[in-house]
Amino acid sequence: MSEQVSIQRAILAVARDLIDVPERWCQGMTWSHGPAGARYCMMGALSTATQQLTPALGVFEFLDLVKCVRDTVREQLGLDTAVSSTVSVAAFNDAPTTTHEDVMLVFKHAIAKLEG
Repeated sequence: MSEQVSIQRAILAVARDLIDVPERWCQGMTWSHGPAGARYCMMGALSTATQQLTPALGVFEFLDLVKCVRDTVREQLGLDTAVSSTVSVAAFNDAPTTTHEDVMLVFKHAIAKLEG
């Protein structure tokens, strides 16, 4: 496993852990802080995990990570990537039909893809 893939896998694992219970996951906003603590959408969790682990990570490396998650979303939805270029991580997260379980499954599969 290359160093970049190891870093991406670690970021995905931390992002997943940030929203590992439904009460720490949100839709319609990147993040929020309230009496119960921080809540994140998928992109908010990815961004926060990246800042925690590798604050100097370049924008292109971050976009590669987002692309990995986006491609996993498309696979989970059974979409052809050539046809479904408009499906984004944020749109998936915020869709009324998306559940916390769906989000956790995407992180699980994205991590597995990086592990080969």
